[in-house]
Amino acid sequence: MKKIIFNENETKDILDKYLNQRLSMAKIGKDYNCSKTVIARILKENNIDTSKRDNHKYYADYDKFHIIDSPEKAYWLGFIAADGCNYEREGNASILINIHQKDANHLEKYKIFMNTNAEIKYIIQQEGFSNSTPMCRLVLNSKQMSQDLSRLGVVPRKSLILKPPIIDEKYYLPFILGYFDGDGSISHLANGEFSLSIQGTKEILEWINDICHISKKLEKRSPNNTNNYYIRCGGTNKPYNILKKLYNSVDVHLDRKYNIFKTLETVVLSRNTK
Repeated sequence: MKKIIFNENETKDILDKYLNQRLSMAKIGKDYNCSKTVIARILKENNIDTSKRDNHKYYADYDKFHIIDSPEKAYWLGFIAADGCNYEREGNASILINIHQKDANHLEKYKIFMNTNAEIKYIIQQEGFSNSTPMCRLVLNSKQMSQDLSRLGVVPRKSLILKPPIIDEKYYLPFILGYFDGDGSISHLANGEFSLSIQGTKEILEWINDICHISKKLEKRSPNNTNNYYIRCGGTNKPYNILKKLYNSVDVHLDRKYNIFKTLETVVLSRNTK
């Protein structure tokens, strides 16, 4: 096989992408239409030590959360904070999202956001609260991504210790929408009204409540739970005004909940025109 040769500018670009942009060898190889083995050769020829970097089976933009500088990044950070798992293990780390198969298209959106060819796995979960439930999951293995998430507040084993994110205030609303799509609910009740609720730790819910004014107080989900609360409100106008503000903050959402919001919007607007 003919050896692939890069010119000086291409070599500089490869080094910049690996060292400064923190792209994986697989991702750089995709940009240059070659394998990551070729990129590894270029790095070695330029005395770059690749042993301390993640080795990835799949390509992805693993540096996506290095800086939260867009509403979409804040949204997915919030969704991972609610419905993801940042799992550290010796020598590597994994970020897992595991959701019901009825929301599988949301994982497809996440795949596009992460620019990854990682596979979505479809399973029947046989443990925990989702026993015998059809689930789908996506796992990305990256120490860098794990460390970036931890730095922003989405730490490993976060269920009972999650605190508000360390991001710019202008991205609070998209983060909250992402969190709501992961750990919130909107229901159309039999009496025609709607119920909005979000669950989580005391710290994250107090922060969300200060911004969105959902409830006058936090309620414990169970007397036996140490730091597991929820906030809720009902009616039509209040849930609508809260969700409208969140949906207007970013162009990504979980379709199933958004469709209920659109029903709510129809109810509210029809009442206001009478």
